[in-house]
Amino acid sequence: MSAGGGLALSFPYPRTNPIDFCKVFPTEDSRIVELQKQANALRSEMVAALVEQDSEKILKAIDEYLPYCLGIDRYVQDSIEKVGKRPLNPNLQFEWTSVFSRRTGTFFTFYTLKFEFVMVYTCRMIAEGNIAAALLDSVTAPAEYENAAKGALARIKSAAGIATFINDNVLPLGESLPYKRPPEVLKDFFRPIILLYKCSAQQIATKQAAIKGMNRSLVAKLYVTAAKLLAECNVNLRQMDKDYNDFIPSLRAYSDGGSKFLKAVAMRYMAVDAWESKMFGMGEALIKEAHSYFEQ
Repeated sequence: MSAGGGLALSFPYPRTNPIDFCKVFPTEDSRIVELQKQANALRSEMVAALVEQDSEKILKAIDEYLPYCLGIDRYVQDSIEKVGKRPLNPNLQFEWTSVFSRRTGTFFTFYTLKFEFVMVYTCRMIAEGNIAAALLDSVTAPAEYENAAKGALARIKSAAGIATFINDNVLPLGESLPYKRPPEVLKDFFRPIILLYKCSAQQIATKQAAIKGMNRSLVAKLYVTAAKLLAECNVNLRQMDKDYNDFIPSLRAYSDGGSKFLKAVAMRYMAVDAWESKMFGMGEALIKEAHSYFEQ
């Protein structure tokens, strides 16, 4: 996990093992067989894009694969309604690694199509965020920041929207969770991820305001808002106490230390504002407070 331009979060992509939908959901319906073959081919393209770590290719591959995956899900649901059971091979399993788990490289196995949806949508969320980070990393001069920030904000809002969709519409999985499980399958995990992206958006907008010359005290208030979002993210993560230590260390460290850092930045803006207003005592006190946050 890293922060593009110091603001937008980027993550590596998970890996997944192959699956043959024709074997998982057997049928003699030629239309469904063709649907499954197309899903197999498009999933393979998505897997190749994930291996390349190419965010634009990943978005394109996912957007092509998802409709077929949703079609298979519709077929499964229709079969349940018609015959009262799933057209299911007992060997059904989807295997994915997790980029949010400290168990790097471990494949987690689940037995419902919902797990596939969770992980594919998560990849799409990560891709949007990674493109935002790349846009900010490409900035070499302050004059370039405005256009990059606009593009990055749109991508980050999209990432937050996908995280919200997963939280509200895809989870829970509907199957029992094993002791060792990836964070992505936890019902409450995407709430702090939403806050992470909101914090990134707030920081980008704040930097835009600072570059345009907004009053320092107002810029400081915007940084305080970003700090509160990150502090709330940290609280949400810690509330998942049974799983908290299984999250990647960078996620825990960023949510914990990041809120303190942003408070310190806000204090420094307020200190400069006080100093220029000849309120020297307050300026000195604010600088000391800022340094206390940096030292925590």
